[in-house]
Amino acid sequence: MLLGVVDLEKKFVIAQNVENMLITRTSQYSQIERTLDIPCTQEQYDAYKNGQHIQLAMPNVSESDREFILSGMTQNEWDECFPEEEGLDYPLNENNLPYSDAF
Repeated sequence: MLLGVVDLEKKFVIAQNVENMLITRTSQYSQIERTLDIPCTQEQYDAYKNGQHIQLAMPNVSESDREFILSGMTQNEWDECFPEEEGLDYPLNENNLPYSDAF
């Protein structure tokens, strides 16, 4: 059974089944609309929407899927837009967020 929700503020289109959510986003990079099957629950989505950092709200969701939720960008688009440069890795704290003194 799928349930549908439209979030006009963030332009999310969400269809939820028991274990995953189908999330449709328009890429801020390419303006292409895509739908991905993301392994998150309604509770996790609600926690993120209510202000919790996405890393904390959805710790089981991959970085690339979280980026898709935030910006609509796929991993390929991210790699094209932001090619890796050596020596730019920042240390992360226990919540998988950069230490404040890293910048």
